[in-house]
Amino acid sequence: MYSRSKNIDRPVEIPAVEAKSLILKQISRNPGIRYMKLLRLTGLSNGKLEYHLNILEKNAESKNG
Repeated sequence: MYSRSKNIDRPVEIPAVEAKSLILKQISRNPGIRYMKLLRLTGLSNGKLEYHLNILEKNAESKNG
C-alpha cells in the first residue's frame, strides 16, 4: 500500500492578475526573451504561461487594430 507524504511541495496558485503582471515585468526587463526562459523566470506552468500570453496577445491586437 502506498502512502502520501504530507510534505509534498505543490505549486502555489498565482492569481491571473499577478501572473500577467509577472509576465509583462519579465518581458519588459528582457526584450526578445525566449519562451523557455520566460517559463523559468516566471515559475508558471507551461499551460498557464501559454494561456496568459494568448490573452495578452489578443488584448494587444484589439488595442492596435
